[in-house]
Amino acid sequence: MIVARLALQSLRNRWVTVLLTILAISVSVMLLLGVEKVRSGARDSFAGTVSGADVLIGARSGAMQLLLYSVFRIGNATNNVTWRSYQDIVSRSEVAWAIPLSLGDSHRGFRVIGTTPDYFGHFRYRGGQALTFAVGAPFDDLFDVVIGSDVASRLGYSTGEKITVAHGAGSLGPQHDDLPFRVSGILARTGTPVDKSLHVSLKAVEAIHVDWRSGSRIPGSGDAGRPSAADVASSEGDNGGHHRLEVAPASHRIPARCERVQGRASFGCAAGCRLAGDVGTGRHCRDRIAWRLSHGRGDFDARSVGDDPVDA
Repeated sequence: MIVARLALQSLRNRWVTVLLTILAISVSVMLLLGVEKVRSGARDSFAGTVSGADVLIGARSGAMQLLLYSVFRIGNATNNVTWRSYQDIVSRSEVAWAIPLSLGDSHRGFRVIGTTPDYFGHFRYRGGQALTFAVGAPFDDLFDVVIGSDVASRLGYSTGEKITVAHGAGSLGPQHDDLPFRVSGILARTGTPVDKSLHVSLKAVEAIHVDWRSGSRIPGSGDAGRPSAADVASSEGDNGGHHRLEVAPASHRIPARCERVQGRASFGCAAGCRLAGDVGTGRHCRDRIAWRLSHGRGDFDARSVGDDPVDA
C-alpha cells in the first residue's frame, strides 16, 4: 500500500510529464497502425488491379516499366511490338487468350486504350471479378468508345455523347477533332485504373492516325473524309506499315497483356508447361513460359506475374 501511495503521489506531482508520455505513446501506436493500414491497403489495391493474368508481354524494357504502363497506365512504352509479333504470341499452344493494348493518345488527361472486345470478356480484377457495364455496351462501330466510371463522373459524360481524342499523352496535344468518337458504354466502378481510361478498338486507333506521321497531321490530308472499318482493314497504306493493322503497326505501343495459360487455375500453369513437354507449377512454370516467349522470334519481352496460379 505504501508503494502504491508513493507511486500515485509521484504521478500527481508530475502530471504534465505523465500526460505527455501517454500522448506520445498513443500517437506512436496510432501512427504504427495507420502506416500498416495504408501499406496493406496499397498492397491489396496493387494486387487487385489485375487478376487472372500469368504473364505480361511487351517491348523489351524493364519489368517495372512494363507493369506501370500496361496495367497502371503510368508512362509510355520505350519501344513497340509489331502486330506480327503479337500474332506469333497468341498462336502459341501455351497461351489460351491474350489482350492487346495500344497506348499513346489521351482525352483531357485520361489515357485512351486501343484494344479488342476480348478486353471486356477476359479482363479480371480483385479476386477474379469481371468488368460490367453501368450503362451501354462494348464498342461496336469503328468510332465507338467505352469510358471508365471516373471519366464519366468527372467530365459529366453519358452514352451517345461525342468526344475527341488528343494525340499523345499530354492534355495540350494536337486533337483528332476531324474524327470524333461516340460514347457507347460506361463501365461500372472497379477501383482500378480502368475507371480512368477510355477504350476504343485497335482499328479506331489505326483510323485516326491514317493521315498522321511523326506526331502531326500530314499537310493537306484533312479532307479525305471519315474512314470506315472496311477502309482500315483493307488499306495497305503508304506509311511503311506504321498505321495498318495487317502490316505490323510499329508506331503504336501494343504491350500485349498476354495472359492465362491453358487450362483451369487448379492445374492451369502446370498444364500449360506439360503441353510443352515440361513439368512445373506456380512461378517456375510461368517463368519457363516467359523465358520461351522472350527467347523466341520477335521483338517482345515477357514477365511472369504473381507467385502462384491464380483463380479464374
